[in-house]
Amino acid sequence: MANFLRMLLGLCLLQLCWAVGRSFVDAVSAVGTGEGMSVEAVSLLSGIAAFILCWTALSHPVRAYVLGHELTHALWGLLFGARPSDIRVSETGGSVRLTKSNVVITLAPYFFPFYTFLVIVAALVTYAFLRPLPCLPLWMFLIGFTWAFHALFTLETLCERQPDVKPYGR
Repeated sequence: MANFLRMLLGLCLLQLCWAVGRSFVDAVSAVGTGEGMSVEAVSLLSGIAAFILCWTALSHPVRAYVLGHELTHALWGLLFGARPSDIRVSETGGSVRLTKSNVVITLAPYFFPFYTFLVIVAALVTYAFLRPLPCLPLWMFLIGFTWAFHALFTLETLCERQPDVKPYGR
């Protein structure tokens, strides 16, 4: 029964992935139709390209990724009623102690872009005080940058053996 529920959750998440992917493709394909891209779409793509350039040219910020990974476990643990404690972060890995866990808490760092979430929350807080949101292209650049950070690190870590993924399978 648990495997069936996990599969059902995975199928539901596929719809979200499809919607995000489709929106991204629509933004990029607007160039080929002659409509051109909005400044926001260009900014988002520039953020993605900037992180990819950093990824290839500089050393990878592993500690920042591990911190975001463990904080994602902690955040989702809080959302499900767990109490996080004892967060540890190093170049070789990290851990967080939670009073309870489930499949969503365990796998959250692989589907939830923590730093992108922080950028969006910061933008929403800024928007609450300043309307319209100042420097929207900068916010979109930061979303693209952090989204690429999440995607590239997630792909890299999923190619390694991950203790989080092992109980539930890829």
